[in-house]
Amino acid sequence: MVSHLDSKESNYTASTISNSTSEHTLSSNSYLEDPLGLSLLNGQQLIDDLAIIDDLYDIYGQEVDCFDGESVAVVARNVANKHKVLQDLCQSESDYIDDLLHFQQHYIHFIVQWLEEPSNNKIEKPPLTCLYIYQDLVSAHRQLLKQLAERLKIWGAGQIISDSFSNLNLLVNVYQDYLLNYSNIMVVISKLYSFPSFAKSLESQIGISDRYTHDLLYYLRLPIFRLQTYTQALSLLIQFSDPLHIDYEALKAVSHSFKHLVAQNQERMVDAQTHYQVLEAHRTITNCPVLVTPTRRLLLKSRLIKVDLDDLSSTADIRTYILYNDQLIFCKKDTSNSNNKKQQQHQQQQQPVLQYKGVVDLLYCDLRVLSPAVCAKMVEVKRSLLSSFRSSKKSSADANDPRKAVPPSPAYGFELIISENNMDITPSNFENATSTSGAPLKRRHIIRTQSLEEQTLWVETLRKVIQHIKWMQANKNQ
Repeated sequence: MVSHLDSKESNYTASTISNSTSEHTLSSNSYLEDPLGLSLLNGQQLIDDLAIIDDLYDIYGQEVDCFDGESVAVVARNVANKHKVLQDLCQSESDYIDDLLHFQQHYIHFIVQWLEEPSNNKIEKPPLTCLYIYQDLVSAHRQLLKQLAERLKIWGAGQIISDSFSNLNLLVNVYQDYLLNYSNIMVVISKLYSFPSFAKSLESQIGISDRYTHDLLYYLRLPIFRLQTYTQALSLLIQFSDPLHIDYEALKAVSHSFKHLVAQNQERMVDAQTHYQVLEAHRTITNCPVLVTPTRRLLLKSRLIKVDLDDLSSTADIRTYILYNDQLIFCKKDTSNSNNKKQQQHQQQQQPVLQYKGVVDLLYCDLRVLSPAVCAKMVEVKRSLLSSFRSSKKSSADANDPRKAVPPSPAYGFELIISENNMDITPSNFENATSTSGAPLKRRHIIRTQSLEEQTLWVETLRKVIQHIKWMQANKNQ
């Protein structure tokens, strides 16, 4: 079974999540944006810097006198920055462990209790063994935090810290197990959400705890890219280390080894994220029919323009297109008042509430890039007869002035030539729809992108998805 197209396509899959127009990112995850919350030291650190200079004299003795005052201050500042990085990493570890524990105590405990209720004896209960991996994560991070905290207690200018990260490979092993189990976690949570009573009971639990509780989805995505925190921390520690320091080469070796281990798991991280996005879309898009399956992944999500074939220059029909590895759907902003809770949730995440509107059947379509002629018509500005008359004299004068000749912005996009029926197709909405006796009706679905890069990304990804869907259909009965 092909999970998401082909393992060889991991590079293109990774590129899809970095789409600048995508609304679907992990930017709301504070650990990913700035895992350490590092703020470099300022003038108020001067007293500590002076104390570090005293330590430098104790360590290097008269060799310090070979440097001018400015060089000594730079070394002292770097030592202080290393200390700050380590402090911030410890605080980040502590906060992260608290989140993992809260997820266990609040959500996993609730799930176990809910399944044990007599009223739920007749439902098909999903296995929860995949959720026990969170306890392994807690144990591994507690061990790392203990090592870092012990080193902070004896901190000094010549402190060796590379050995505190020597067990990072054990942490990577735990995350490998976590990422390998992530598909099962998504399927289990999706199965639970399919029971209306579960979602209702879960909502009633929010606010019971003494501490602030995030939505369940927050905790499900939290560990996906956590390993990148230590890549950043090690890079900063090396940056603030003197190349002559006894620990410098050891830190570089630890960092190089750890980056190699993280790179080996990068494909699994991306796969977990695209699987998570399927569940998130299903939970946050009103009436979304696309369910979580073991193999479904969300590849692209962008706000694009559905071109009106009666007016190619119109940009009024803005939709959010979501491309999975097996289908393409489109949504519009939900303006109804029936989803106040979702609206409040999305306002906190600075995302609009979306409502499902339709699906484009990729099995019976051909993809092609827009021709230059169509793109030229898309940038034409339509004017009324009166406005054209009023501006005729000014236009004739400006036409001879090259400084005032502003070329229109180029248009980019692609079109899907669709056979058979589609939820978004009505005869009045499509030009050049052709049909001969006994032949299927072919219609055009033109989509305008914001840039050439976005066009290239969508066309390349769509082409692979269409090929995959047609291959799956051809081999369905084999």
